[in-house]
Amino acid sequence: MSLRKVNAMKSLLSITTAPLNILVGKRYTDLQSTANIMSQLGKTGLVDGFEFQDLAEWDERGAPRDDRTKSHRNGEWQKCAKFSNEEKATNLLSSGFPTLSIHANRDVGIYLCSEKDDEREHGKRLVHESYQLADLVGARIVVFHLWDTWKENFNPSILRDDLNHISSEFPDILAAVENVPTHLEGKTPFDIVRKFPHITLDTRWAGMYDELDAFEDLKDRIVNVHLRGTIEDGQWALLNAPYSFDDALQQVIHTWGYSGLFTLEPEGVKSIPSWDEIISAITKLRGSLGLLS
Repeated sequence: MSLRKVNAMKSLLSITTAPLNILVGKRYTDLQSTANIMSQLGKTGLVDGFEFQDLAEWDERGAPRDDRTKSHRNGEWQKCAKFSNEEKATNLLSSGFPTLSIHANRDVGIYLCSEKDDEREHGKRLVHESYQLADLVGARIVVFHLWDTWKENFNPSILRDDLNHISSEFPDILAAVENVPTHLEGKTPFDIVRKFPHITLDTRWAGMYDELDAFEDLKDRIVNVHLRGTIEDGQWALLNAPYSFDDALQQVIHTWGYSGLFTLEPEGVKSIPSWDEIISAITKLRGSLGLLS
């Protein structure tokens, strides 16, 4: 799929699967519940599809590595079920609604930036497996956290070359590198993602570095916009940023003219207080995107 075709299409509203299980009182690693809530939410007609979070907790080969900011993950990995790509795909397809993007295992960047050869090779395997899962479910975008956010020394050009090599096997699937935080000396996320042909713009991370304006120069490479937010008084709000949720949305739509995929990312379980509240908030967001019929 060409970049031009992605950005020329009508805007689509997606939502990440990661926190949705709270709506049915299930743990975030319960894959069958994820498929069920996808079906339930899809039937409302308020979202056009989903971004599936491919959790490291489902990988039987080893515990999640991102324990610095997500300390609960190791304990969850020890007790949750494990799934192959084929099993994940079967569950997703059973929902009856499209998976528009795959969010690759969040540990990809940790492995790719490792100083150990075997860990870097494992990172490449995870990238390849993300493409395979996308292919199985018909998703055309894979979101990558491509670097170790805590590492102070790595070469983005090597990451780009590794990604390009693997992506050549899947020409119809776009690798959209997300502007996640970085400790790379003298660099911001914008500095790094500009090396890549396709980008997922996360509005919260852009706010952390106050570089949303800078991304206008890369607007033709953006194929997915992560709308991070919490629900406050029935409205979506972006906390700890130099602009509001609505300001960011209006800038992306009206100033830049972006009309691709928008992926709603509720900020943790507290952002999903009840079914009725999230339905109301998504309805208002869909109106802001001009997608209400």
